[in-house]
Amino acid sequence: MSSEVTGYAILHLHGADAGDFLRAQLTLNPPLTHEEGHVLAAWCDAKGRAVCTLRIVAIADGFLLILPADLAQTIQQRLRMYILRAQVEVRDATAHWHLSALPGTADAAETKQVDGIVSSSADGDYRLQIDTGGGPGEVLLSAGTPDANALPLDSAAWQLAEIDAGLPEIAAATAGMFVPQMLNLHWLGGIDFHKGCYPGQEVIARLHFRGRLTRRLFRMAWQGQQPAPGDDITDAAGKRQGSVLRAGAAATGHGRLLAVLRIDSADTALHCDAAELSLLDLPYATEAATTADG
Repeated sequence: MSSEVTGYAILHLHGADAGDFLRAQLTLNPPLTHEEGHVLAAWCDAKGRAVCTLRIVAIADGFLLILPADLAQTIQQRLRMYILRAQVEVRDATAHWHLSALPGTADAAETKQVDGIVSSSADGDYRLQIDTGGGPGEVLLSAGTPDANALPLDSAAWQLAEIDAGLPEIAAATAGMFVPQMLNLHWLGGIDFHKGCYPGQEVIARLHFRGRLTRRLFRMAWQGQQPAPGDDITDAAGKRQGSVLRAGAAATGHGRLLAVLRIDSADTALHCDAAELSLLDLPYATEAATTADG
């Protein structure tokens, strides 16, 4: 069985210590069963910078981590370095699942409370409910035949749905650039500042309680040439003000993106190479200043 998606990978963690191992690695504790839902979290380096964002769901024999394919091998190798004597195995399970998505619709906007729920079927499929801003969508993990109406996770429609929902995603080009607070993960429930230790935890907690956020995630429209993750965003004087996190095309020559910007520059004239940018709203509450370092 081959995966439907080339842009995303699935790592499978299993073994008697898999749950404890993940709790000691991520910014948020993983769900213990699929009935507890799925979570978006970050895996960070010792400096508190997010090396990867990933979505986690518990299954009968462990945990599945959904992440960009260009980081899968790196994350797999780095996680193995932390296993030591723990009874945990990490393997690439991408070939064993069809990974796809169903964007939300305007009719679903009244049921946003389903965000985070996981449902399963007798066939071993899982449906992960996600609030995509305009209503809940679904990420589908299919052990058999995928939903005929589903789209690949790297399709333009699903990428725009996640961008419009303000959901951050670290790829190889942006790995290690941002602390999780710059990705708005604290406003998305992706960081537990009171949990036990994990890589970078002391840095992240200290910045949260004693610092001030000077850079964070913004949603923007672009017009011109599509930006790419890691591209610099500059002001009218050519001064760098931030970086593109992820971008999607709505049609030829225009689309939307998420970028980490200096907060005091977000409402100024900005561009990214051959693309002009304009600020858009996010569908969740943010603060201009908070206790996190930028």
